[in-house]
Amino acid sequence: MSEREGGGSSNAVPKGYLAVCVGVDLNRFVIPTEYLTHQAFHILLREAEEEFGFEQTGVLRIPCEVSVFESILEMVEGKGRFSIQKCSLGIEKMMGYCSSNQLGYHHHPQSPMCR
Repeated sequence: MSEREGGGSSNAVPKGYLAVCVGVDLNRFVIPTEYLTHQAFHILLREAEEEFGFEQTGVLRIPCEVSVFESILEMVEGKGRFSIQKCSLGIEKMMGYCSSNQLGYHHHPQSPMCR
């Protein structure tokens, strides 16, 4: 039930949800906080911590290609083509596309955050 937000005027995040920015263009997604318990999100959060540290302010940035993040959302929501047995393999394969080196991320504390 995650939704990719368009250009709506409201930036309010409903209770029980979290806003994250994904990819080089910082596309904004609002996801249920329960997704954070999934193994794929543990890996994404570790990637974010390694890339940006714990000192992020504002919306949480995820260093991952948008298409890969959308595939992870489908997997977590159970809509993807991934079986339970292949879940770990699928996560590891997808995470190969979330490397900061591949995306050209560089830690810039002064960089503007998406809003």
